[in-house]
Amino acid sequence: MAPHEWINGHAESGISDSRGTGKHTRDIAPPFAPAPSRTIGDSAPSAFEHLSSGHLAETAVLRVTASATSVAWILALAFSRTGSHVAGQLSAGSFSRPLAAAAVLLICAALPLLVCLSPDPRRYRQLMVISATGYTVTISTHVVLNTVYGSSPLGDLHMEDHAGFPAMFFAASHRPPLGYALGAIIIAASTILNNTIPHGSHFFLAIAHGEVIPFPFLVFLAYATSTARRLDARVASLHRAALVNAGSRTLRETETQFLAHVHDNVLTLLGSVARGSPGIGTEQIIGRLSPDGVPYTGGAPVAVRELMDEVLRIVTTFDPRTVVTSSHVPSTAVTLPAPAGATICDAHRARLRSIPRNTHRTPNAGARSSPPTATTA
Repeated sequence: MAPHEWINGHAESGISDSRGTGKHTRDIAPPFAPAPSRTIGDSAPSAFEHLSSGHLAETAVLRVTASATSVAWILALAFSRTGSHVAGQLSAGSFSRPLAAAAVLLICAALPLLVCLSPDPRRYRQLMVISATGYTVTISTHVVLNTVYGSSPLGDLHMEDHAGFPAMFFAASHRPPLGYALGAIIIAASTILNNTIPHGSHFFLAIAHGEVIPFPFLVFLAYATSTARRLDARVASLHRAALVNAGSRTLRETETQFLAHVHDNVLTLLGSVARGSPGIGTEQIIGRLSPDGVPYTGGAPVAVRELMDEVLRIVTTFDPRTVVTSSHVPSTAVTLPAPAGATICDAHRARLRSIPRNTHRTPNAGARSSPPTATTA
């Protein structure tokens, strides 16, 4: 076989040197697994991807707690001594301070229902704290009036009957032991307002009787919310680790494929050129060194403009404060292999995930943080 025949032949025919000592055949399976075929914008799959979008466990616990407690509190206000007193006031056409206080309690009870469909646990905690604080302020006003004037017009509302509901809100919105401690204090303070309890040893017995039933539920709710919060943090950590491992694996496979391409094509061709093999022209060299020779699977071309848009989306997703300055965007005719574009996107994600660890310093270090800047050519 003439030398120019094997140079100009197909890739399947292989390359052999002029001494005929060996033959490189493309039909031999490579010693590495090819990189997975992915498209631009498609991050590495993770078993925790559907759980990492938000605080799902904590949100579920807070949603059930806020909704159930609010509905129960509203029903208790409507069908209790408080509701009977308000109904009597309305039927008599009297609009007094107790009626205004009852309206405040009703607003506090219904407030957490405004975010019952929200996926953000912070909104639940904020409104539950506001609701419980509103009850605390109202009942504190009753205590002050009772202490200063000897009696209070708010006593007819019997607000102490509903102390368990704001206690549940405090227990769910604060970390233990602060959460259930505040709830227990609210219940114990509300017991003071019960005028039927005699002072002395029976008074402390009444406080213990008021705490014995709701306190275990307060402790359970506080630790259930804390456990859900830790579970969400653990799932998010596993998801980040899975993305890092998948991105590292893809980069390693890409590096292995590139080295294989260099070994199988570049070094062999350079060796043939160094030995002075005839028939090797510029077209053959360019054809051999073309990126099309890299053994990518599913390497459909992707427009550079689309790749740039995806890179900018990744950067702004990780840090919305990023200021992007872009020069002229090339036309859609300029393309790259899709696996190469996916590798570039993975590299940007890995870099952006490492930015907080490398740039955030303590104030003593004298470093000032500024919004990152991404520049695209």
